[in-house]
Parts: sequence; structure tokens; C-alpha cells
Amino acid sequence: PHAFSHFTYHFTKGNLLVCDIQGVGDIYTDPQIHSRTGKGLVYGKGDLGIEGIQRFFETHTCSKVCHYFKFPKRSSNKGALP
Repeated sequence: PHAFSHFTYHFTKGNLLVCDIQGVGDIYTDPQIHSRTGKGLVYGKGDLGIEGIQRFFETHTCSKVCHYFKFPKRSSNKGALP
């Protein structure tokens, strides 16, 4: 699931990050979207803007999937985005 979130950030050129996807089988619900335009203005109260994106990358460790697709790695600087 984290590789998908990393993909959404990379694919949208850093404008969006889709995370916290839940579901059963092939039915996915309740995604959370963080956006650069941010903080609840576009995607609801859960849109934490750049802060939400930064929080994701502070805890994300790239997997084999991230490496396969050559997603940029997060910076070692706290708060820096890939």
C-alpha cells in the first residue's frame, strides 16, 4: 500500500498523495488524499496538505516496488520531500 501512495505522489508530480486506503478483496474505500493546495480546502478535513505529505514520507521506507519503478527516495532532511 505504501508503494501505491508513493506512486500517486510521483505520478501527480508531487501535487497529491493518496493514502490510508481500506477495503476488502478488490473493493477499496475511504482513501485519504493530501494535496499541496492543502489543509482541508480541496479533499475534506483529512487533507493535511504538505504536512500530511511530509508525515507520510517521514515514515515511508521504499520497498522493492518503489525501487523497481525508480521512484525518488525521500531526503534524509526531516521535512524535505522527494
